[in-house]
Amino acid sequence: ITKGGTFTIEGGWDFTTNTHSTDASLTVVDGSQTGRVFRIDPQNADLVLTIKDLTIQNGKKSANDGQAGNNYGGGLYAENYSTYKIDLNLQNNIFTNNQATGSYSDGGAMAIITNRKDVLATLTGNEIYNNHADYDSGGILFRTYGGTKILTVTMNGNNIHDNTSRFGAGMLFYNDGNNGIMNLNLTNNTISNNSVDGCFIQGIDLGGMAYGGGMGFITNGNTTTNLTLTGNTITGNKAAAGAGIYIGTEHNRNNSRYTAKITSTSQGNIITNNTILPSCISYANVANGGGVTIQSDPDLTRTSTFTFNNDTITGNSLYDLHLETDNRNLVNITAANSSIGTMRRYGSRDYDATLCPDNGWWKRPCILTDMGELSLTCTDADSDGYYAEGLDCGAQDCDDGNSSVNPGAVEIPNNNVDDDCNASTPVLSVSGNAYNYPIPLFRATMSANVNASSLGTSYVRYYYTRARINFASTSISGISVSNGTATVTGTGTVNGTAGYIFTATITNGSPDSIAIEIRNSNNSVYFSSSSKPVASGDYSLTGQ
Repeated sequence: ITKGGTFTIEGGWDFTTNTHSTDASLTVVDGSQTGRVFRIDPQNADLVLTIKDLTIQNGKKSANDGQAGNNYGGGLYAENYSTYKIDLNLQNNIFTNNQATGSYSDGGAMAIITNRKDVLATLTGNEIYNNHADYDSGGILFRTYGGTKILTVTMNGNNIHDNTSRFGAGMLFYNDGNNGIMNLNLTNNTISNNSVDGCFIQGIDLGGMAYGGGMGFITNGNTTTNLTLTGNTITGNKAAAGAGIYIGTEHNRNNSRYTAKITSTSQGNIITNNTILPSCISYANVANGGGVTIQSDPDLTRTSTFTFNNDTITGNSLYDLHLETDNRNLVNITAANSSIGTMRRYGSRDYDATLCPDNGWWKRPCILTDMGELSLTCTDADSDGYYAEGLDCGAQDCDDGNSSVNPGAVEIPNNNVDDDCNASTPVLSVSGNAYNYPIPLFRATMSANVNASSLGTSYVRYYYTRARINFASTSISGISVSNGTATVTGTGTVNGTAGYIFTATITNGSPDSIAIEIRNSNNSVYFSSSSKPVASGDYSLTGQ
């Protein structure tokens, strides 16, 4: 179809009685496996085309078969090579047994692509099944090419099942145009029992895991995708990863494009019983996410947002929701009133020459590092680089309202704050009882029980027979521990008289040593005994 204008192609008519039936099986357009059924490229004006109530079957596009255009779309191929818009409406059709084969063959049932102008595609009540592509999307390929073009897709009440390909077996939405925009609204569709037919995209020689059994969404380079999923059922699909849904935001290093972004809103969807292909389980370090896989390259410059509302994502293998990214700040995930089963985050770390080599265009590392249970949000209210949720967000910030408190902070003694968010950080303390002889024959005894977390109940006592000093602390102002020596400061009484200031030191050794200095209220020295080893007894010190 190369003419512009407004047209309708409608099956189900009985011209002998001039009656119409919506039974799509009554009117069959058969490609007989010799070529495409429909090719749409308006050459002289914008096109508004409605195709309804048809069975479109046995269409075929093969590499180098002489048919015009890319190797896309066995049943239907729509791409505007000229500067005219396409408004395509597909209603109540059956697409079956169509295929795209050979090199770079995509969109077995159909391919709908923006090239020179915007494209609007509306699909309602169609059944798309048993179609195949050797490369991407056995069912439907939607793709942007060229510059700033908009592809708008609205799908309602379609049944897409039992299609096969290497990637995005049911449907693939590939936003690849420079500054291209995809606006996608998918409502009340059933996507079931579609399957990738291998563990690797386009064969092991081109690397990369085979994602997206049910649906795949790729936002690449400098493109933007706005996705709304409402009331869809996605079940029984198979892939190496993202068996139900795969959503990826990817850079384009060849063209230095790093601003890919997707905004996804999901509500009331059921995503269940999607599985990792048994043959791919051995690649468990790269194959994850039977339900939903979200992937983001770490060097992108815009944050993608995913919102789940009243969704059920359960009963999938290996994980129900799987995030793959090194940069958690690039992905914002929230969920409300949703039932989501197992969640996990992995980080993309390295290439592997056998599993997924860097072949010049497929430039995503694919050997994954397990980063733990996925947290749906990462909150950093005090902007200190640590997150309240912990989990895959990183070490948990125990006080997200205080930027000086976080797992990277240095524990400050005696401030009654867990500065480094580590309850096991040793609390400064000294305790014990021992005596020494400041001068021969005259014994001095020191007992101490000082703990930085409970200074109010701590004490130091010192009794020296020769000087007739009986000292008892009344308050402890601080304790420090360094290089095996505890230094305790405070105030106290001498022989029952208050107003004295003291500094006591206890050194852990073999044997231990003790010293004390007592000053009057005017800071003059009242008594001082330098550090000397104990004759008997022992002290215990903890802390830094």
